Amino acid sequence: MNMIAIGNGGAGAGGIDAKYKIIPIPITEADADADSCVGEFNGAAGTNEVLVGGPVSGANLVLTQYGNVGSDGTHRVIQDGVHQSFRGTEAYYSAFAQSAKGWTCVLRNKDLNGTFVLLQNLGAEAASGHKPMELYTRKRHSMAMIGTSTSPDGGLGVGLSLVGNNPMWPVANESYMHIYSLDYESGLCFAGLRVDDGLFPTSLADFIFIEVAPYVPVSGIEPVTTYHDNKYKCILGSQADAVGSGYAGGQTIVSLTMSNKPCFVPA
Repeated sequence: MNMIAIGNGGAGAGGIDAKYKIIPIPITEADADADSCVGEFNGAAGTNEVLVGGPVSGANLVLTQYGNVGSDGTHRVIQDGVHQSFRGTEAYYSAFAQSAKGWTCVLRNKDLNGTFVLLQNLGAEAASGHKPMELYTRKRHSMAMIGTSTSPDGGLGVGLSLVGNNPMWPVANESYMHIYSLDYESGLCFAGLRVDDGLFPTSLADFIFIEVAPYVPVSGIEPVTTYHDNKYKCILGSQADAVGSGYAGGQTIVSLTMSNKPCFVPA
């Protein structure tokens, strides 16, 4: 399988639409199901977020806040250049990284701002130091790291490389949906970025940018068995690791979905 990269999906995605299909994934708590955990990040400043649905329960549905994450009265707000984050448990991440079918991550955010490279990150690390699940979206470089790796840049399955002067993302006052999918059965990876209209996409033409590539794990599927608290692993927000600056840019989090099934599969 060759890597396919398309900028401005609406202008060029039609030719490959017939090769793939998009499976709907819940993006609201009301639609959460047994496969998908959804959080709408509408808690008060300084509080943890409790997710709904999915293959985990109890304490594993709680994303613990760090750094007094704020609120705009509707959604949670991570400040630019401040160590603020939400951390999942090992069991939460393993439920998706070890899924037999694969997994999907959907992040919805808005008000992207600031000077730091990382706009958001989602990381989970195994005992070996490999990273079964690692996603980054950056102001000058948007990348989904899918697969295990021995370094932040190893084992890349698929990514979106956006030029620094790209006029289409991020745009001030715009809302976005970041979708990452890994299909273990077909070995298909997908990363897509679209303007968020409140609906899950049905066509590749719904995306601003997409990239499709084969899944190339370094050492197979691994459970998330190590939680590196001093590196802020298993988080959404800032981290203290060697990737980027260690800080996140500002963002307002609208929702986060983790599903134990892929959303982008062969037709």
